[in-house]
Amino acid sequence: MKINTPTVIKSLVLFVFWLVFPPLFLLFSFIWKMPRLAFRIIFTLLAPVTLFFLVLGAVLVMNFYQVHFVRGARAEIEAKTGLDFPSYQTVEKRHFVYGPTFMGDFTLEYSVKMDTAEIGNFYRQVEKQMEKSKCNSTGSDCSWAVDENGNYRFNSPGIEPATQETLELVIDKTNAVVKITCGSW
Repeated sequence: MKINTPTVIKSLVLFVFWLVFPPLFLLFSFIWKMPRLAFRIIFTLLAPVTLFFLVLGAVLVMNFYQVHFVRGARAEIEAKTGLDFPSYQTVEKRHFVYGPTFMGDFTLEYSVKMDTAEIGNFYRQVEKQMEKSKCNSTGSDCSWAVDENGNYRFNSPGIEPATQETLELVIDKTNAVVKITCGSW
């Protein structure tokens, strides 16, 4: 079976124009007389619907990635707290306490066990942050505190008021376990 290269290239060009700009698809399909007339009309009518579903799918995939992987990740926690966390292993996998809803509201929590080799340096960093009135360079209101059990608590009510992103950490000093709760509302 011999492949006709110009026909394959024309078909690819038509496919791209069909997804991106249907009027050009229609124009080139009439010039090249590639699919039959009925298929040209049907494809031209379906192109906007297909493009809509492709864009919707891309938005949903980006939202899934943002909620399931980016939010509550090590880089985000270090950026919000201004600390360098020691290496850790996940003890309790991520699970949703609430959401995600259609509007993007959710609350996610999980627990990690920190490596105890450099835990003393980390606790000193936390205590230095407690001495400061602002916890990071963005100037957002964040707070470190010590609870009745001697555990460190971090609460960030939101970096940007429009998104209402929250981050809460409870660091159990005796077990070197951090309970991480993050969300958006």
